[in-house]
Amino acid sequence: MLSDKSMGIRKFWDFISNRHLSPHLGGLEYVKARVLNQYAFLLCIFFFVDAIKDLFDGFFLTSLFLFSLGIIILMLFFFTKARFRDSFVFSIVLFCSVLIFVFSSAKGFDNGLTFYYFGILLACIFLFNERKNYFYGLTLLLLVLTFFYIGHRYDFELFDIKMGESVEFARRTRIHTFLQLVVFTGFNAIFIITKNSEITRLYEQKERSDQIIMKLTRKLNDNSQSAQIERLVKLAMEDNVLFLSVFKEVFPDCYEALADINPNMTQEEFRFCAMLKLGFTTKEIASYTHLAIRSVQTKKNRLRKSFQIASDEDLYVWIDRIATKSSESSI
Repeated sequence: MLSDKSMGIRKFWDFISNRHLSPHLGGLEYVKARVLNQYAFLLCIFFFVDAIKDLFDGFFLTSLFLFSLGIIILMLFFFTKARFRDSFVFSIVLFCSVLIFVFSSAKGFDNGLTFYYFGILLACIFLFNERKNYFYGLTLLLLVLTFFYIGHRYDFELFDIKMGESVEFARRTRIHTFLQLVVFTGFNAIFIITKNSEITRLYEQKERSDQIIMKLTRKLNDNSQSAQIERLVKLAMEDNVLFLSVFKEVFPDCYEALADINPNMTQEEFRFCAMLKLGFTTKEIASYTHLAIRSVQTKKNRLRKSFQIASDEDLYVWIDRIATKSSESSI
């Protein structure tokens, strides 16, 4: 039952992460869009949590306002792609900054609402950290400094909003705000680490792809096939269903050569041989085919038995020899 629940949560989170994502997005753009989806959804949750807190504290109008704001952002999340526009994201963060300024400058410094300024700064670091949109982040940074200075100048009593708050309520608000900022900081750290690790992974994958393409092009001694080889490697890394058909185009007689050795060869075995021919390591095959490393090692052992490959024979050397012979015979 626990497994079913975790699978359900995973599917729901994947649905949230992939909302409105275009299938034509490149690797890096795809990663950024997924993380932004997660970020936008969690922002709605924060508004709902604050709305529920204010409702229990007896502030119905504030609760209704925060809840309505959360609903609006949630509706925008589900029905439009506006959140992928920097100007739209900037307007949302700007609106939140104005809200913080108004309420922190009306309720005094003691209740801790000024802590939310740190949340705005964290959001700016995450959302506007590229050359094309850093101006938005810089503008919000200067705005936060200005808002805080104005609030401090008037001792955070600039607006007269009487809500009947007690000293005890101010203490509860302060600890609630602090804890919420701690959680928000944790989420920002997770998102930034996730984004950076994905960028690193894509960079390493691109480097590895270039190495494989260069090696295969040199072996085939045919620069005219470099574009097709590049496509082949990309399809393999994406675990695309077109991988085998393109592999047969680049190595037209490889399938027949393998089938001559093992007439009962399965499609999965041929796919595994194709991955070996491209030079992918056990770890890389596991990553691209979404298998455990131990499962890939098991497949290697089964492949030896299926093709009667000696235990002291290197699998990569063996498949390379078979594929090379088939390529030479086709010329």
